[in-house]
Amino acid sequence: MSMNLQRLPYHLIVVFKATKAVLLLLLAVGWYTAVTKHLPRDVRDGLDHGFLGAEWEFFDNLARFVGSGERRGALLGGILLAVEVFGLIRNIRGLVLLAAAESAFFAAVGAFQLSRGFVLPVAILVVVNAACAWYLFRGGGRGGGKGSPKGASSKGAKPRKPAR
Repeated sequence: MSMNLQRLPYHLIVVFKATKAVLLLLLAVGWYTAVTKHLPRDVRDGLDHGFLGAEWEFFDNLARFVGSGERRGALLGGILLAVEVFGLIRNIRGLVLLAAAESAFFAAVGAFQLSRGFVLPVAILVVVNAACAWYLFRGGGRGGGKGSPKGASSKGAKPRKPAR
């Protein structure tokens, strides 16, 4: 079974977003906090402020703004990411664009965090989110759309006749 290497970035984006969704949903149900309290402090801080940094802080602040707890903010973020992952897997154009917009938004949030002080995991996340947004906005995730990789085609699409 051979893998189409042109689609590799798309598959990596799906895995990246699915991992974040799972971590936020685990945080929402309390398992993440229970498991990570037994980890060494530097590993826990790397997970908290690195991989989930901007997203966790944003959804935590959003939950506080609407008057609910940290777990509800994580639940909201996890559900949003799970919907994005579903859209990426099913190649639903609107949800692919939502995933791209979410990545662009959190790249900007991460860049703002970096302006307050450099943290390597946050810098890596800014680059990864910006790359995800660029790839998805340029059409890397949509089959047959303008700017999609060669060989990608929409399911059930009829070939066009050349213009005369």
